[in-house]
Amino acid sequence: MKLFLLKPVLFFSLFFLLTGPWVAFCSQTAEKVKKKVDSSIATRQKTQKQLDRWEQQKAGLVAEYEQLKQQQELLAAANVELITQAKAHRLALDELMARKEANLKIQKEMLPFLKEVYAALEEMVLNDAPFLREERRNRLQKLALLMDDVDISIAEKYRKVMEALCVEAEYGNTIEVTQDKIELSGSEVLADIFRLGRISLFALTLDQQSAGVFNVAENRWDALSKEHLQSVAAAVEMGKKQRTVEVMSLPIGQLAN
Repeated sequence: MKLFLLKPVLFFSLFFLLTGPWVAFCSQTAEKVKKKVDSSIATRQKTQKQLDRWEQQKAGLVAEYEQLKQQQELLAAANVELITQAKAHRLALDELMARKEANLKIQKEMLPFLKEVYAALEEMVLNDAPFLREERRNRLQKLALLMDDVDISIAEKYRKVMEALCVEAEYGNTIEVTQDKIELSGSEVLADIFRLGRISLFALTLDQQSAGVFNVAENRWDALSKEHLQSVAAAVEMGKKQRTVEVMSLPIGQLAN
């Protein structure tokens, strides 16, 4: 009987607990748990987003670092190249300065030498046999003006002096015939002048009746004897290319009686 009454009492007690304040308590607890879970999820999601942003920033910073590192390596290589070029430029500059000093020294020594050569050349032409006098004197005059011109380089002056020397030297390897008035045997006559290199000058009057040889020591024309007319005439023809070149006997250095 007591056991039978106890069961309804327990049933009503459980029913009261489940349908009463207990239900409200459980509901509030569940709501609090749900809020905490939602908050935790939201926090985790927020944290994950922050981590994602940090990962993106990290990746960007790593890429920027690698780029900057590569640029630094390129700049370091360029710096080494610039240093090498600077050293090469300094060496080249030192070499140029040394050359400049050497050139200045050469110029100081070369100009007096060239003037001495010109003076010797001028004296030789003035005292030489009278062939191509106007051409040679004009060359000397132009050379004198060039030597006095401060705007002309030493190299150009040297070239012109050597050129004049070569022209004078070349006269020793050639023959030619020109016409000129000369004083022969006390009379002025028009004659063919045969130049035999730089050795001798021979004259043959246009009528081929008189011949002469230039006396460099006395600076005058000396008459030749009649026996030399034929050889002088042959030399004049060869100089005019009217006759083939052949060996002949000329009175070089001989004076007429």
